[in-house]
This record gives sequence, C-alpha cells and structure tokens, in this order.
Amino acid sequence: MASLNELSERIEELEAKVHRYEEANTRWASTVNELNNLLAAMKGHAQLASMEPSADKVVELVKVVLTTVTRVQELVRSSVSVTTDQEMIVGVPDRRVDPSHISILVVDDEILIRSLLYELLVKTGYNVSMSGSGKDAIEECKDKIFDVILMDFRLGDMDGVQALRQIREFQQASRVVFLTGDPSIEAIQKTVQQEGADGFITKPFDLKEIVEVIKHLLQMKS
Repeated sequence: MASLNELSERIEELEAKVHRYEEANTRWASTVNELNNLLAAMKGHAQLASMEPSADKVVELVKVVLTTVTRVQELVRSSVSVTTDQEMIVGVPDRRVDPSHISILVVDDEILIRSLLYELLVKTGYNVSMSGSGKDAIEECKDKIFDVILMDFRLGDMDGVQALRQIREFQQASRVVFLTGDPSIEAIQKTVQQEGADGFITKPFDLKEIVEVIKHLLQMKS
C-alpha cells in the first residue's frame, strides 16, 4: 500500500501535468485565434480587391491569395474536433431596411479586421463606428445607439461577453453578433445562447456572409 507521502507526490505530479496540458491548450487556442484573425484579414481584403476593376496581374494575385487562405482555413478547421454548426444566427426575416438609416459598431482589437469591416460596411451604405477595445465600445454605447454590434469574442482588455453585459445596460435593442477565431466553437455557441446575443460568425469569414447576416438581423422583428 502506498504511503501518504507517495500519494501526495503522485498527486503533485498529476496536478503539474494537468497544468501543463491547460497551458498548452491555452497557447494552442490563442495561436488558432491569431491565425484565423490573419486569415480573415487576408481573405477579406483580397475579396474587396476583387470587387474593384484592376490589372490582370492583380486579379491573378487575388485568386492566389483566396485559394491559399481557403486551403489554410480548411486545415485549421479540420484540426478542430467540432460537430456543431460554424455559424449560428436566429430569427425570421420580416422587413426591408434602408442601410443609410442603420448604425453599426465594429469592435475588434485587430486593426486589419476593423478597417476591413469598416470599408465593407461603408461601401454597403451603413453608418459605421469602430472600437479597438471593450472599454472603448462601452463608452461608444453610452453616447450613441447602434442597430447592430459586431464584436470580437476575444478582446485585448476583456472578453466580448464582459463587454456585452455592460453594453446591455445602455442598449437593450441592439443586435449583437460575435466574431471569433477561437477553436472552442461549442463553448462559444453555448455562451451566445446564455448571454442573449444574436449569433456568431467564425473567422476567416466571407464578406458576403457578413453582409447577409446583418441584413437578416435587421429584417427580424424587434
């Protein structure tokens, strides 16, 4: 029979091993999140470029970038064991909305993502504001009402859920969609449902998907 000292040592070894696994998992999740942010920026800017008239060489370059990003995206997603849907948006379309009457807040600590979504949504006709942190987003929402808020699930100063809870103190009616490059999709889906957000979109995303999701949310009954 093992002595108490031996059992204690064994427990300490197991605790250390669990801690190492937790650290490795956190680093892996952060790496996947960062990679998906970069892929989203590359893919989005390439898609924006493809919408504009350009020289043949630029068109070919855009095709190469899109093909490469799509392949890397497939590899990233295939490494994540997830059976749930990659996106979740709820509600039934009800009416048409004039984009010029709509205000949207984009919250993301990655400047490439913010600028990409800003350019896309302004071109689509929306009134767009940007915040680079949860704190700035909360301050924005104290002063202005937004119809839709696109918010990164992982922000530099706090997570998107913390920001959403404080934003709800000022804006109950805003439609909120999380953007995420995090591999823990099942956990995020559960959080979205618990916190009363309207859905989430995984990175890298398609620009058409962003536009369609916003259109869908605005057509839902308030």
